[in-house]
This record gives sequence, structure tokens and C-alpha cells, in this order.
Amino acid sequence: MTLYLLGLALFFVPHLVSTARPLRNSIVAGIGEIPWKLALTAMSFAGITLIALYFHDAPADQLWTPQPWGRAALFALMPVSLILVISANFRGYIRRLVRHPMSAGVIIWSVCHLAANGDIASTLLFGSFLIYSILSPLVAELQGRVRKLENPDWKGDLISIPVGLVLYAALMHFHATLFGVAIVG
Repeated sequence: MTLYLLGLALFFVPHLVSTARPLRNSIVAGIGEIPWKLALTAMSFAGITLIALYFHDAPADQLWTPQPWGRAALFALMPVSLILVISANFRGYIRRLVRHPMSAGVIIWSVCHLAANGDIASTLLFGSFLIYSILSPLVAELQGRVRKLENPDWKGDLISIPVGLVLYAALMHFHATLFGVAIVG
């Protein structure tokens, strides 16, 4: 469990530091923008790697009984979640309508997975993503770092929607291989 928790810390601490702009800016002033980005990337990659390798070593004790609607919510809302995450990278109307589409998508993903799972490892993982995805846009709003997207383009949505749906289909098909939990079949 220690390496699993270390992975969560390696992933989320640099992201939280990035959210706290005064702290991030002082670090960047000391080491430079490129070294900061390289360190953030390296720590995030190391964190994700440890999370993936040691997720199944974390306690599987149930904290609560998974909700009966949790699995249905996953099937229904994961396409929406993935479309939102993808749309964060394009200047489309989805991104204009949803101020923080990546965070919104991760919140949907997290809540659905928390409802469908009740074990300690899942709660730590999805709960961490949920907390960060709520805090990050909140802090950005409070710091005044969010501007309304000007001149959206439908091309972004025409890319986001099919890519999100294809990604959803791929995750459904390969979920057992990637994460050890069969979704279909």
C-alpha cells in the first residue's frame, strides 16, 4: 500500500502545487519553466506508474456497498465524461458552455466509479481525482485565471464527440486487459 500511496502523492502533489499559483511561480522563478515542466511530467509519470503497478496491492476491504445504479451510471455517463475531457483541448462550443470541461469530465468519471466500487483502493484513487477536480477549477476561478472562450468553432466539437465515443468503446473493450475488471462479456 505504501507504493500505491506514494504514487498518488507523486501524481497529485505537483498538480496541487501548479494550482497554487504563488507557490508554483516561486518554484518556476527559482528553477525555470522548462525544468518545472520536466519535473512535473516526471513526477506525474512516476505517480501514474506506481498507481497502476500497486493498485491491486492496496487493501480491497469494502468501505461501503457499491450502489446498484453505479454500474448503469458508468455505462450512461462515461461517454459524456470522455467527450468533456477531450473537448478541453479544442476551441469548440462544448468548451465554451462548460467552463472547465476536463474537470467536469473527471468529476463524472470519479463519482461514477466511486458509486460502482466501495473498496479502499478505488476510494483513494477516485476520491483523490474527485477532490482535485473540484479544487482545481475553484481555485482558478478564485484567482481570476479563467476567461470566457471567444470565437468557438464547431470543428472542436466535431472532433471531441467522435473521439470521445471511440475512446469509450476502446475502454469498454480493453478495460479488463488494462485495469483487470471486465466491463462487457
